Amino acid sequence: GTILNLKGNQLKVAEPQKGHFRVRGVAGSGKTNVLAYRAANLASQGYRVLILTFNITLWHVIRDMINRTPFDFSWQSLVFTHFHGFCKDILNTYGCRWPSGENNEKKFKETIVNMIAEIINNKDFEKYDAILIDEGQDFYYEWYNLLNKFLSERDELIVVCDKKQNIYERDLNSLDKRIKSQNLDKIGDRIDLATSFR
Repeated sequence: GTILNLKGNQLKVAEPQKGHFRVRGVAGSGKTNVLAYRAANLASQGYRVLILTFNITLWHVIRDMINRTPFDFSWQSLVFTHFHGFCKDILNTYGCRWPSGENNEKKFKETIVNMIAEIINNKDFEKYDAILIDEGQDFYYEWYNLLNKFLSERDELIVVCDKKQNIYERDLNSLDKRIKSQNLDKIGDRIDLATSFR
């Protein structure tokens, strides 16, 4: 396929940088493109990168985009999954079962998050130099807080989202401003991708 080319403010977002960042963009603004470009750039520098989505199939699209970047990297540096698959893998690693009962909001927002936080407490577990989240509007802020535990000292995290695609009606205050009461004060300035290239 053709090499993935970025335009305008996309180049700023695609550049790896320590810290936590929020990127909001309209449909067609290249949010997933810049995420893929940034992931490949990080991998080319030898960093371990976790790429997370909400949709179970989107990470396949991101993988294809990464394959079209101009960077030389090892695929072993990149881990692709969706959030629920990530949680299931952690539970399986430590011999724990997925909690039984009805799949409701509390189960996904609190029960599973608390189980994993308790399981990994005082244990050695895999950490990542950077975590890149697509479809951030579908994530609870409790998931973000949990994912912080899986960051190495390098501590790079980026969330890209489109508030207009908030089909699950999540509370998106965490993507708009710093909320110290929710331990989200680490998340940095918001970057907007306002131009659609479709």
